Amino acid sequence: MAADPAAASALPSPPPAAVKVFNRPVAILRAMNYGYTPAERAGYAQEQIKKLIAKYPAGTVESHPSSDGVVITIGGERAFMITPADVDVIEGQTLEQAVQASVSDLQVVISEAQKQHQWWPFLARAILLTLGATLLFAFVSWLLWRVEHWVMPKINQMVRRLGDRLMRGGYIFLSRMTFLIRSVIRLLVWLLMLINAYAWGTFCLAQFPYTEPWGEELGRFLFDTLSGLARSVLAALPDLFVVVVIIVLARLVGQAVRGFFGAIQKGQIRVEWMDPQAAKATGRLGLVVVWIFAAVMMYPYLPGSGSQAFRGVSVFVGLLVSLGASSVMGQFTGGLVLMYSKALRPGEYVKAGEYEGTVTSVGFLSTKILTPWREEIHLPNLMLLNTALKNYSRVAEEEGVIIKTAVTIGYGTPWRQVHALLLEAAALTSGLRRKPAPFVLQRSLADFYVEYQLNVGLEEPPQRIFVLAELHTHIQDLFNEYGVQILSPHYLQDPKEKVVVPKARWFEAPAAPEPARPEPSAAANPVKRASQTQ
Repeated sequence: MAADPAAASALPSPPPAAVKVFNRPVAILRAMNYGYTPAERAGYAQEQIKKLIAKYPAGTVESHPSSDGVVITIGGERAFMITPADVDVIEGQTLEQAVQASVSDLQVVISEAQKQHQWWPFLARAILLTLGATLLFAFVSWLLWRVEHWVMPKINQMVRRLGDRLMRGGYIFLSRMTFLIRSVIRLLVWLLMLINAYAWGTFCLAQFPYTEPWGEELGRFLFDTLSGLARSVLAALPDLFVVVVIIVLARLVGQAVRGFFGAIQKGQIRVEWMDPQAAKATGRLGLVVVWIFAAVMMYPYLPGSGSQAFRGVSVFVGLLVSLGASSVMGQFTGGLVLMYSKALRPGEYVKAGEYEGTVTSVGFLSTKILTPWREEIHLPNLMLLNTALKNYSRVAEEEGVIIKTAVTIGYGTPWRQVHALLLEAAALTSGLRRKPAPFVLQRSLADFYVEYQLNVGLEEPPQRIFVLAELHTHIQDLFNEYGVQILSPHYLQDPKEKVVVPKARWFEAPAAPEPARPEPSAAANPVKRASQTQ
């Protein structure tokens, strides 16, 4: 039964195989021949060539046309055949070109085989050259190692010699530059050592017939790499020039933006639409916009920007940014709202939730405050936007900020007496303004007590906690001195005795007595004046 030609053509063609002798390819077989695959034909050809070279060490290589192709012979005997189907038609190769290349390569193989059996002078010369190259390689490596160990101490000595002069301001910069110089020198030494090893290996491999193709491949690889790199650099020079121009222009625009908003921040330029506090943030935002625009303009001109690897890295970076940008952008937006709404300014004393202190900086992501206990707290901007902010400094210089404290007293105490005691406590407290004058409000008449609220003007907002603490001590002392109970009773029955701290017990251990306070006159003391009129 005859084979179907269409079915035969549909079968996958076997892969090509190279005929190699002494590591040197002499032909590439691509077609089936009499049922043998290219790999089987190449294996048979290699064995046949080795036998013929051993039989005819100085045999000539010839080609003879046949009905199936061209036969290559060594010493008149058949080595292998090249058929028209073995020709690389994709590269435009002809049968004559393939035969000539195989004949030329076989002649080189025979010549190298002859040299390999010549101990003198060929092998002896190759061994001596290899030994000389090895000694030179060792000497150059030792010399590079010595240079590195000689240069590094010199750099350290230079730093120590100039350290005393550059200790002010430039010493840290010099130290960083020293680290950079040391790293560059070490990298350069290792690069030279690598080049030295590469050249030594290429030279030594090229001295022996069996390893000569490896040496040629190494040399060809280095030459192709360097020439390709040079061609790429030359081809990329116009695009790199455009990139440099964009960077220079972006830097100039950035300097102009920084100078303009910096002048607004320092008060050198005054504009109605920009506050000095927001000028710093606006300048930074302007710089970010300038450099983002510059990066977008530079992207098409960057070498390799059109490659799949570059695109993959860009997609990966974009994915990371998109995953982490939600919270970051929320904090960033919160910082912009705080800056442009002028809710907070550095140096102001504020309270946000349970935290209070002096604002040290308002950033894009968080705000720093310094508490009265010398604690620096970073508050996320989103948290500040969702919290009621109390600013004690905004009106402190003009009208003064009012702080308050409250006590609850039973209905059995005259309210005039309570008012007088609270105002007296305010008069004894330092750090309070006299204008506006302290005043008392009765905030509520509850079921069992009255809530009295004392309102006073604060002199310095950062002292709020300490002023309130002193005010509370004076309230307790005065109420105890005049026998008024600071109590919020839930009424069951009248107590047998008043719940007060007698003056004799004010300074029980470990408390220390305070200096004697002058007795207030009846005219100055509203409590005594009220008792005398009764």
